[in-house]
Amino acid sequence: MTIRIGIAGIAGRMGRLLAEEVPAAGAILAGGTCRSGAAPAGVPVLADMEALCAASDVVIDFTHAAAARAHAAAAAASGTPYVLGSSGLSAEEEAAVTDAAKRIPIVYAANFAPGVNLFLAIAERMAAALPPAQYDAEIVEMHHRQKVDAPSGTAVALGRAVAAGRGTTLEDAGRESG
Repeated sequence: MTIRIGIAGIAGRMGRLLAEEVPAAGAILAGGTCRSGAAPAGVPVLADMEALCAASDVVIDFTHAAAARAHAAAAAASGTPYVLGSSGLSAEEEAAVTDAAKRIPIVYAANFAPGVNLFLAIAERMAAALPPAQYDAEIVEMHHRQKVDAPSGTAVALGRAVAAGRGTTLEDAGRESG
């Protein structure tokens, strides 16, 4: 059985990259959604997330945090597994994704790079080992000019890892230092 993969935001930077990789991986590119811009040639553009889910065995989404809640709900309603790589989700958006994950398989990460995920684990351990009264944490990032969210999901995940290592949350750590 060949897997049919749909890509939300297929005209975007990550969507175009994914559109190239799907056939290279031996899967079928079921189509995509696009808000603006043109989809890669020959790719079916579907009207919305519901139509994309209906046409796909799994949907990959690297669009925007603001779309995550609605996209996760549409995937859950259709029973379509969902891969979410959009970064910068708010606590409420993450809660909506968590709720959808009670009904469908969801893979969600602020960054899918193995090295970054190793770095997040190390940052949490370092934060636990270094007393906050003696050590501050500062996160500085640099991205390509087309990056649409700031801080990035990776920077937020790093902040959460450091906060977890210190036994708090990023939100509470922000209130403590403010």
